[in-house]
Amino acid sequence: MDLRTRTSLFCGALALAIAVSMLLRRRPRRAQWFFAAFSADIGLWYVAQWLYLVQLSPIWAHFTAVLVVALPQFAVHLFEALVPRTSGGRLLPRVAGLLFFPMLLLVLSPEHTASWVRGAVLAYVFGVLAAALWSLWRRGEGSGSRSTQKRVRFVVACGALATAFSLADFLWFVGVPLRDTQCGFRVFRVDALRGLRLRASGYEIETEMLVKSRRRGARLVSVPITAVYAGERSKLRPVRDTTRTCFLAVYYRFLERV
Repeated sequence: MDLRTRTSLFCGALALAIAVSMLLRRRPRRAQWFFAAFSADIGLWYVAQWLYLVQLSPIWAHFTAVLVVALPQFAVHLFEALVPRTSGGRLLPRVAGLLFFPMLLLVLSPEHTASWVRGAVLAYVFGVLAAALWSLWRRGEGSGSRSTQKRVRFVVACGALATAFSLADFLWFVGVPLRDTQCGFRVFRVDALRGLRLRASGYEIETEMLVKSRRRGARLVSVPITAVYAGERSKLRPVRDTTRTCFLAVYYRFLERV
């Protein structure tokens, strides 16, 4: 079992344990119920990823897609419960609710592998999450309580980072079941790379090569290897490089012409 597979199982178990701990509290409040649901969704998502990596069964890919579509719904209601609105309507929860069923039908339809479906789901998930975080931040800043403002700023900062890093887990938009998209040890046929317009100059070159070669019809497969390190220090800058890679992956996949 490789590192990614073990990590998915660990993250899933941890998130499910957090969800259970919320439910075991005496008389959980509304925010705690939604936090438990949010954590359970993330936990089941990681467990489904682990099962997919182990079995490579399409059923777990569908299950993961359903959980992904449900995640923004729990996030919106959780943030609404953390800092309730003092006035105004609940436009965002209504819009998110209206988008839920069309997105669910798309990921369960025979067209779920189409590029336009993946693009629509990706835009829905991260668009709703970004809107929910922005709405939470505005309500926190307007609360008049310094303690509430500090808590909300912390939640929004953590949520923004988690949203950016979560883009790396959406391997389905690449279109192939690769276990590690960032492994630098790879072999390409010369014909597969000839004619590719590669623009990246940093770590994102790995993702650009995969996405663009796949879009041109190349067949990509994973082959297990053994990595041996002798104390070398990584030059990767986690926040900057990961965020840049994730957003450029979306650009390469859906926006740039090949």
